[in-house]
Amino acid sequence: TEVLDRQDEASQQFLLRTSVASRLTPGLATALTGDERAGERLAGLERRGIFLVELDDDGSYRYHALFGALLRARLRLGDPDLYAGLHGLAALWHLTHDMPYEAEEHARAAGDWGLVGSLMVERWVDAVLDGDRAAADPVGGLPAALVTANPHLSLVAAAHACHRGDLAEAEAHRLVLDRGVAPGTDPPGLWCTARTLLDLAIARASCDEAGARRALDALDDPAQGGVWAPRTGRLAAVRRAELDLAAGREDAARRRLEVLAADA
Repeated sequence: TEVLDRQDEASQQFLLRTSVASRLTPGLATALTGDERAGERLAGLERRGIFLVELDDDGSYRYHALFGALLRARLRLGDPDLYAGLHGLAALWHLTHDMPYEAEEHARAAGDWGLVGSLMVERWVDAVLDGDRAAADPVGGLPAALVTANPHLSLVAAAHACHRGDLAEAEAHRLVLDRGVAPGTDPPGLWCTARTLLDLAIARASCDEAGARRALDALDDPAQGGVWAPRTGRLAAVRRAELDLAAGREDAARRRLEVLAADA
């Protein structure tokens, strides 16, 4: 605290603003402070050995643990709006640098639940299309009112309820989605793809073949899927083969899978 208090006002502001990031780069520091010489400031602080340690040769740093915690606590208590705003800037910076996990962490701290939910939905869609197992419910610790008020969070909650076999909860969340308005800030194709995958998951879990086929028809529409379209088409082919096998149509399933296997 004494070391911080001995700094001039500009230096204190630089330290406080950059403390919201656990891993600092010159670019991120510039985004948080507006200081084009932020990289020089970081290098100078690291040379003094009081505040920062260099992590890699790529020019990234982190504050010493106790000092960083002090800075964040002082900023959060002294100016909570600035604290949230800086986390919002950090979230956008990480998002534009293809670092979604770090972006989500900062978005949570900023209270930007729209961005948090969008990132959750995109991660879930990728997991489904890659055939990965579902992770632990990411909305489990959030207030129910927050989840139902946010379409992204509601969709993720519905998907995980379906995975747990709780179809009543999944349908309840889907009803909320049907009554609401689709978000307009997602990457093109994400929301349509996610909604269709949710419909497919619920249809499969409830043994609703007609509902599953409607969802599969939607997945086959490349105009709806954006960058996910090639993968949604492959998933639709696999799921149709499953339906053929369940109905005893082995030859039809074999033909579908042969076409899929031949597609490089």
